[in-house]
Amino acid sequence: MRIALLLLFGTTLAAQKPGSIEGAVINSVTREPVKRAMVRLEGQNSSGSAVTSDDAGKYQFANVAPGKYVVSAEAQGY
Repeated sequence: MRIALLLLFGTTLAAQKPGSIEGAVINSVTREPVKRAMVRLEGQNSSGSAVTSDDAGKYQFANVAPGKYVVSAEAQGY
């Protein structure tokens, strides 16, 4: 089975202020939220960070510096 990430970006690069990245982890087949998925944020100039999705599959990274990032997720059974 595969999981999908829904991303919502909360900042613009022009502002050069920290923003947030939030979204939801969903099962790409059933469209159900994936609870307790480990979501990782990796950037060119950061050591990376991780959060766990809630019961609705939602996650949030706060205070994210402007830049390019890769968001990935993994969950037991997927």
